[in-house]
Amino acid sequence: MAKEELVKPEPKVSRLRNCVTLIAPMLTIANGIPALANSLQKLVDYIKPFIR
Repeated sequence: MAKEELVKPEPKVSRLRNCVTLIAPMLTIANGIPALANSLQKLVDYIKPFIR
C-alpha cells in the first residue's frame, strides 16, 4: 500500500499515515530481529516526510 502511494505524483497523506500506523506495532514485535526492525524503521523514516 505504501509503495503504491509513494510512486504517485501526489500521494494521499491519509493512506501514508495509515501505513505508518500499521507498521508501528510491527516494530515492537520485530525488536528481537535486528535486521527486520531496522528495515521497518527505514520504511517509516522514508514515509514520514510525505505526511508532514
